[in-house]
Amino acid sequence: MQSNQMIKTTKERAEDLSLLEPRISINRKCQDQSFAAWLQTKLNVSSGETVLDLACGDGEQSIFFDQRIGAHGYLRCVDIHEPSVNKLKAIIARYNRDFVVADMMNFSEYIKEEENFSLIHSSFALPYALNPLEVINTLANHVQKPLGRLAISLPCNPHEMVNFVNSIHDIPETVIPAINLGESLCIKAFRDKFYEVDVAYFHSNLIFDNSNDFMAIYKNSTYYDIDSEQTVLDKVTSTLRAVGKLSFRKCAILITGKHKF
Repeated sequence: MQSNQMIKTTKERAEDLSLLEPRISINRKCQDQSFAAWLQTKLNVSSGETVLDLACGDGEQSIFFDQRIGAHGYLRCVDIHEPSVNKLKAIIARYNRDFVVADMMNFSEYIKEEENFSLIHSSFALPYALNPLEVINTLANHVQKPLGRLAISLPCNPHEMVNFVNSIHDIPETVIPAINLGESLCIKAFRDKFYEVDVAYFHSNLIFDNSNDFMAIYKNSTYYDIDSEQTVLDKVTSTLRAVGKLSFRKCAILITGKHKF
């Protein structure tokens, strides 16, 4: 049986900055491939573009956009966390840059009805929106014709660390649908809005040679269960003792819509 803590805090844990920052840090340390570097090659950002970076987080992609679009481009960075936005604002100090604290569902707070962008980007935030389909449809309406694009990254299978934990204790019912969202909903939604839809898959491995790194991700994850923490730690420790390391495939999907209807 799932604990009440797991069920009632899944979305809050996903958006809690105190959990998100260490989760991102350990992921970057332990992944054998850089998602950010891969994504940047796929987005093909050019000088002078107008970019909306939605759920920008710590600004890894925003900083890249800022550098690529140059002084003649325009960048708007949006995130639900004011500390993240303020930190990014201090890093990117340039004309034609705006910073907004807003939830991605509150469209009027960060995008005007008449505004369009050559690129609208968001990574790993859509599964936690109250209505992902509404987000896609609304953002698609603000993509410039004819060459503007909407690019959204999401988790996808295989996501083996989740499976490993799920073999030890039940995970919240919302976790698996979040991992499947790209293929179960988003591709079709993009095809309903764009003449051209590109789907790309990113493959990497999370590699742990110690239990501290594993538990740092697990304890800050959306599927952490305090009642099962010791059981998970015992399993990780015994596996590391037996084989020396733990490796889990962790993948993502990038869906890009171009030439909107």
